[in-house]
Parts: sequence; structure tokens; C-alpha cells
Amino acid sequence: MYIDAHRLDDSLFLDPYVELMTDRLDCPPQFHPLVATVAVSSCLNRELGVFFDQSDFFPNVLGLIVSESGTRKSTAMRPLVSMANLRILPEEVYLMPYDVTPERFVDILAEHPQALFLNDEFGHFLSRSSSRRQSYMTGFLQMMTHITDCPLRYSRSLVGREVVVEKPYLTALLGLTPEVLLGTSSLLDVLQGFLPRFLIVTGSIEDMPNRPLRPLRGITSHRTDILRQALARIYKRYQGFSYATGGCNEAPISRDALSTLNAYRKRADRRIRREPPEMRPFHQRWAYHILKLAIVRMADHLGGGISDEDMKWATEQYELYVKEARKIIEKYILAEVRGRDTVRVERVKQYIQERGKVSRRDIARHFHLRVDEMNRILATLEEAGVIETSWNQPPGRGRPSCVIKYTGGEEE
Repeated sequence: MYIDAHRLDDSLFLDPYVELMTDRLDCPPQFHPLVATVAVSSCLNRELGVFFDQSDFFPNVLGLIVSESGTRKSTAMRPLVSMANLRILPEEVYLMPYDVTPERFVDILAEHPQALFLNDEFGHFLSRSSSRRQSYMTGFLQMMTHITDCPLRYSRSLVGREVVVEKPYLTALLGLTPEVLLGTSSLLDVLQGFLPRFLIVTGSIEDMPNRPLRPLRGITSHRTDILRQALARIYKRYQGFSYATGGCNEAPISRDALSTLNAYRKRADRRIRREPPEMRPFHQRWAYHILKLAIVRMADHLGGGISDEDMKWATEQYELYVKEARKIIEKYILAEVRGRDTVRVERVKQYIQERGKVSRRDIARHFHLRVDEMNRILATLEEAGVIETSWNQPPGRGRPSCVIKYTGGEEE
């Protein structure tokens, strides 16, 4: 049944939480909105969503804090950990163990499909997932990537048995350092499939407020209790929430909100064409994130449908998270990828030089290159005058083949 379209004038949890934690904690203040968003998201469920012909959007927000050691990632996450451990979050929202293998992870989800995964040192998972010595972690990122898309059913074949998770709803708040992120050998897999599913915030020691330590006072404790009650109220309000009427799902989104969302598409399309390849996967998931944020804002106001105010807020928040993701790409990952390109450019040049002439297809197969990687490398060599590109048309019908010839350029 529908919930009455009743709205509160003020934020029930998000704004009060950010205000209180910004006043109390000395971690970078940009961490708190993400923690609050994940908290509200964990109290919702997969019955609460926006349904379109192309796909379904559920409000399971995934948050990632990427910052150097000493920036208080664990401090920012501690209030949510405390709420989960004290069962301020309901028992149905299961708190995943801090350290867990893929097999145990899926076993727990089979018993508790609605779960919250909190880990301020998620870099250990990335390191182990990419390590050949720890084969028991193989496939962990792929499994999480699939589960966080809220499939109707997830199954995993283990030794002598098959584990089935019905209707998983997984939310997460994770933290790691840039060094660990870049130290994983599966960087491109993380970038293309795993990382773009997260709302990312970054922080540095310079962002931390210079605030003296002080004890918890009674008035602050009272404000914390109010936040806990607000979170419990959101949970109770949306249990059993369903859009099913007359056997079909009706998306609770106003016309104005849908117009705002569709208008954003033009901006997203321009960005996808303009951004470097490493940034494009983030922009391609713009609807995925904006709709999740809109649902969270709706729940924070106890609404019965997504209003235009919800959608405008969601797009503004998404813009902030995109900027944070760009910091990671430009400052760390893009430099790392280009550094790897430098090595591969030299290897491809030597490969062409040894053969004098080679086809584009042979280069791609030999070095296992994607199209965008191949284009970057060959463009670099052409600009240096090291190679020449020509096309050979076969007799009769057939596709022309690209031939790369070594010229030597400046080396000669």
C-alpha cells in the first residue's frame, strides 16, 4: 500500500547528523554526508525502489572513503558502527563481520539478505583479491559487484554444495588508502566494474579541523538519541512498502522529478564524450546514483514518492561525489595508468621494430590490449614519428586490415 504523500519541513536524519558530527568529530567534514546517506539507505529495503522498463533502481547506497592514513576514516564511520552494534538499526539489517572470506560472505547473505558491510581498511580485501598467494579470495570483488546490483537471486557453487541468496540488499561503507588502491594488480577491473558503483569522498590532513578534544556532554548525548530515534522511525515507516497495484509496479516519481532527471541526461552525455576513458564509467552510471540518492532523500522526509525537490537535491549531491571521484582519477589512477602506458609503449615499439611491419590485430593479441589502450599507445608512437599506419584492402570483398610499419623517427 502507498504511504501518504506527507512531508516534513526539515530533514529527519541527514542534516542533523551532519551538523552534529561536524561539530563533534575532527575528521574531514565531507565524510559525514556519505556516512549519513549510507545509514538511511541501510534502513530501507529492496521493496522500495524506482522501476523502469530498462532496469530497477533500489536505494542500496555504497560509500567509499579514499584518504591517507591518519585522516580519521574509522572515526567518521564509528557512529554508524555504534548504531548497528547497539541494534539502533533493526535486527533485519545484519552487520557483516569486519573480516570475511567470499564463502562466508555469501553464507551470511543467504541467512540475512539485508546486510550492512562496514570496513575502514577495505584495502586489505583489494590486496588479497589480487594476490595469487591468497586464491581463496579470488572472485570476491566480482561477487560483491554482482550482489550490489540487487539481483533477484544470486547463487555461488562451493565445494559439494550451492549457496543461494534470495533478493539480496547489501549496503556498504568502506575505507582505504590511495596507495593500497593503486597497489592492486587488478586496478582496471576495479576501475571499470567495482569502483564506479560507489559514491566516493576523499580527504586529507589539511581538511581536518583543528579542534581540541572534549568529553561527550549530556546535551550531545541527547542529540544522539534523537538521531537514533529518527533512524528507527525511517526504518519502521518503510517496512512493507510496496508499489504493486493491480499487478503492476507504478514508479512513485513525479513528472517534474522525471523531467529534472531526463534534463540531466544531456549533461551526462556531453561529459561521457569529453572525459578521459578512466572517468567515463563513473558518468555512465549517473542514473544509478541519482535515483538512489533521491530515494534516500525522500525517506529522510518520510515521503510517499520522489518529488522534484528530492531529484534536485540528488543531482546536486551527485555532482559533489563526481568531483570527488575525479580527484581519485586525476591524482592517482590516471597517473598510474599513464605510467603503465609508458612501459607498454616501449614494449610495443620494440615488438614492431623487431618485425619491421606488423598488423594491428597481432599487436592487440600479443599484449592483450583493449581498443582504447591500443589507440593511446599507437597515437603516442605516431606523434613521435616512430611508426606509420597504412590500410590494405584485400582483393574482392573483405574488411581492410591495418598495418603498422616501423620507421624509427627521431632515433634515426
